[in-house]
Amino acid sequence: TFWTGLRLREAVAGIPNFLALGVPGMLQLCFEWWAFEVISLMCGLLPEAVVAIGSNAVIMNISSTVFMLYLGLSISCSVRVGNALGAGDGTRASLAAWLTIGMCAAAALFCAAFLLAFREDLPRLFTHDEEINALASTLLCVCAVFQIPDAINGAVQGILRGSGRQTLGAKLNFVAYYLLGIPLGCAIAFGWWHLGVVGLWVGMTVGLFLVAICGTLLVYGSDWTLLAKQAQERVAEY
Repeated sequence: TFWTGLRLREAVAGIPNFLALGVPGMLQLCFEWWAFEVISLMCGLLPEAVVAIGSNAVIMNISSTVFMLYLGLSISCSVRVGNALGAGDGTRASLAAWLTIGMCAAAALFCAAFLLAFREDLPRLFTHDEEINALASTLLCVCAVFQIPDAINGAVQGILRGSGRQTLGAKLNFVAYYLLGIPLGCAIAFGWWHLGVVGLWVGMTVGLFLVAICGTLLVYGSDWTLLAKQAQERVAEY
């Protein structure tokens, strides 16, 4: 067949459905990225801000590099879960979801052990400032623990994307970082124990642990048969 001309109404008919998934999916990632930018800004308000900002930058670089592993697994999970649900196979989608959570948890344990083992050496890849290196080495202990909820939450976020529940994923990240992690981190850093940048990361870790647990329970309680039916209904619309 040949192109018969632009049919604008048909061309834009799917945009609302696309945005209904795309915008919450964007917020899933942005809520997480923005939260760490807020932490960086908070470091500037701490005593000895230069050292705090420097050590936080070191940890952010290391943590972001490690997170690429979890992100890759999360994206793969989105594809596998989405394909399985679109094919009407809720059992296969559930299997892919739990395998991803298990793989991310295993990867997190390995990465945590690696960060702890080389906590004195890794900061020296970024700077020769001994004050920054000393604080970054301490931060890596917290960062190692942070890997576990970060990886599990990454897996859960991928599962939610693949099952068409991006809005729920965005809400989880908002609660994790803005209602729990950042306020708790600021309280520990500036108020309760004056732990500085270490306190900021402790708060983020605690907040993310709570949400990772909630997210895992959410996956456990998912009705995969219903999700498969909903996915097929969305496919049928096109």
